[in-house]
Amino acid sequence: MKKTRILKSLLVSTVILGSFWTVAALADDLNQETSVTRNQSVTVEEQPSLTVVSEQAAETDNNQAAAETVPETDQSQISSQPSVAEEVPRINPADVSEEASQTELTSSSSSQSMAVSSQKQSQPETSSRVQVESSPEPRAAVNSTAISGQVTILNQRDELGRFDVVIKEVAAPSGLSSVAVPIWSETGGQDDIIWYTASKQADGTYSVSVAIKDHKFSTGLYQIHLYYLINNQLRGVTTASTTVHALPPTGELNILNQDNNKGSFELVLSNVTDQKGLKEVLLPIWSDVNNQDDIRWYTANQQNDGTYRLSVSMADHKFSTGLYHIHVYYKEMDNQLRGVLGTSLIIPERKPSGKVAIVEQNTETGGFVIKVSEVVAQGGLDEVLVPVWSEAAGQDDLIWYSAKRQDDSSYMLSVDPARHNYSGGNYNIHVYYKLKSKSSVVPIAGTSVSVSFPKPSATVTIENVSKENGSFEVLISDIKAPMGLKEVLVPVWGEKSGQNDIVWYQAMLQTDNRYKVTVNSENHQYESGLYQIHVYLKQNDGSLQGLANRSVTLEAIPNQIKITYTGTGTYRLRVANPSGEGDLLYAVWSDQNDQDDLRWYQASAEESVMSGHINTQQHSGTGLYHLHLYQRYQGQMIPLKAATFHVTKSSYAAPYYSQNDPRWGTTYYGLYNMDSSGCVPTSMAMIISALKGQEVLPTQVANYLHYNSLDFNRLGGGTSSNGILHAAANWGLSAQGLSSKDSLTQALKNGYYVAAAVGASRFVVPGWTHEIVLKDYRDNMTYVLDPDHASNNGWYSIDYLYSIKSTDPMDNLSGTPFFKINDI
Repeated sequence: MKKTRILKSLLVSTVILGSFWTVAALADDLNQETSVTRNQSVTVEEQPSLTVVSEQAAETDNNQAAAETVPETDQSQISSQPSVAEEVPRINPADVSEEASQTELTSSSSSQSMAVSSQKQSQPETSSRVQVESSPEPRAAVNSTAISGQVTILNQRDELGRFDVVIKEVAAPSGLSSVAVPIWSETGGQDDIIWYTASKQADGTYSVSVAIKDHKFSTGLYQIHLYYLINNQLRGVTTASTTVHALPPTGELNILNQDNNKGSFELVLSNVTDQKGLKEVLLPIWSDVNNQDDIRWYTANQQNDGTYRLSVSMADHKFSTGLYHIHVYYKEMDNQLRGVLGTSLIIPERKPSGKVAIVEQNTETGGFVIKVSEVVAQGGLDEVLVPVWSEAAGQDDLIWYSAKRQDDSSYMLSVDPARHNYSGGNYNIHVYYKLKSKSSVVPIAGTSVSVSFPKPSATVTIENVSKENGSFEVLISDIKAPMGLKEVLVPVWGEKSGQNDIVWYQAMLQTDNRYKVTVNSENHQYESGLYQIHVYLKQNDGSLQGLANRSVTLEAIPNQIKITYTGTGTYRLRVANPSGEGDLLYAVWSDQNDQDDLRWYQASAEESVMSGHINTQQHSGTGLYHLHLYQRYQGQMIPLKAATFHVTKSSYAAPYYSQNDPRWGTTYYGLYNMDSSGCVPTSMAMIISALKGQEVLPTQVANYLHYNSLDFNRLGGGTSSNGILHAAANWGLSAQGLSSKDSLTQALKNGYYVAAAVGASRFVVPGWTHEIVLKDYRDNMTYVLDPDHASNNGWYSIDYLYSIKSTDPMDNLSGTPFFKINDI
């Protein structure tokens, strides 16, 4: 763009730009970034206008140019006006006179005027940019008094690409609205011009901050002109200039915290400058190995103190050792990448190493602690592996341990011989590193340690010997079990009959950390006299170590009674040490209705005691029951002892179910229906309902057996004897096989239910077997419930029923076709 000098015949040369600059619009446009518009034609609105006037001293002649009035312009002819200059005219400071109070602009083709148009109201004064447009015609000059100001350049930082323009000694007698400062670099003409609005300061000065990034990062000479806005007119005041020197970007790179063991280091870049401004700092780094195949471009992180930092690990460079190259690049605000500096360092190769030692050993448990110290593992460790084994049986107890890192960078682990089969003797210990830089483990060191165990021991005492109850307590304390304690076992027996009454008790741990066993003579056939007590520790290796022998004497307790529930309303009576001679009889009755249900029973000899049974189904109701023990001698009934017990259930009557009941007789399970194959589910449903006291239908039993086992209609028609066991267990009952006629008879005498499989008889045709229910006893007979034919229900000889028992293998899978079903 062509630059022209101001005519010396004018006091102040000005350029009138473009369209008229209204007062209302001026302040707002001063806040906007501006550009110089070339040869524009605009429409002039009828509103107050602003004329830009330059004040300068006239030449030393006596002829003062008369002020000319700019004629009104026909708006229809604006487009035909000649072009105006496209540049901001330069003010010649030598031509500015403070005495100049009035000036004229000659309307000519060389005259230039400036105007700014806007429709917005004036805003508060700030340092901003003003848009300037070309005006098709100059306007008349406006008279004013002398104006002045001094431009100073402060805080110029070429390395940062910025400076401040400060206007001091501002003089405008008629007042001013704002201070405009157009600034541009000589590079490229005025292509980077910005009209700034200076900000007024508290001391009366005005200032503008300039950054070369807003001027296309241009360096060299910068032109600065000063204008005042007075009475809606821009008046040129003075000029200044400054040179922004082109400086190369700078930076200082330091290497810190180099750890050759870890293979890491840190980079700190300080004193960073770049006139063009920085977007980011990039550092390409690579090792000398394999020609940049591990190169990596890092972005440094800026810190609060203005430095840039970066941490580098050889793990990110294929764990290479040797020479490393480091370059520094700045990515500037214009996205250009500039190389700034470079350096290098050497990471020497270090072989992995370490020391292993036993730092602690427990003489009681045999345990020991391994420590791996002075660890050298260049590039870092994934894991420290320590295989340990005893020499007792080769490497059958080999365990690979993973040591744990400690705060002092050592690694430690504890070894418990319990994990090595409690082996004694020599233990081998090896150390391996699993390095981050290698896929395989690396052997480092080894050592050994000898392990021995002390003998187990404990303190055993006998306490709380009771003559009345025939009992005592064995207490075991202060236990030492080097191979670990699994349990404490206490075998006890009476001396009178050898070890035929021996019982192995398991001692129970108490809250005071002692182990205790309570021994009662009833568990030893009520034997009196000397009792032997031994104590054993069963260790975790399975060994049984005898610790102590003790003995105690129990006196005989005459007529000692014990009543135990044996199921289905039946109780067992045991009488130890009966006094005198003769038969033992006992009377039993319930508390209900006085003694209307009293029954007499006779005890029989059983081992060293007298025993008998009580069938509460033959008594009335539940609640408190009474038992009186008598001895019949020479026709006399001698009372011996009385006892009581509680009964919660005494009625066990079974409902009758038929397998051909129309509710379920035609229900199929597999290929067979209940009518043809459901004798076992139906019989068990009757028994379960009686013992549980709730309704259990044949289909419930059939569903369970068919869908949860292979026992019913799965391998053929009917149910195997295993189905009886499974059905009983599912409803919380027990099933016990009766392998003899005597055991069958005794079960029925005691009131139990029996599920019986029979062969060809009045209950079933030849070639088939059938399940029936047996209950109660009377004169060697029992009552039968036949699920197939209710007409068969009734009393039958036990001899007859036992003679027709089934011999089918499927009915004898447990060795017998008869099963006692009980509720315990």
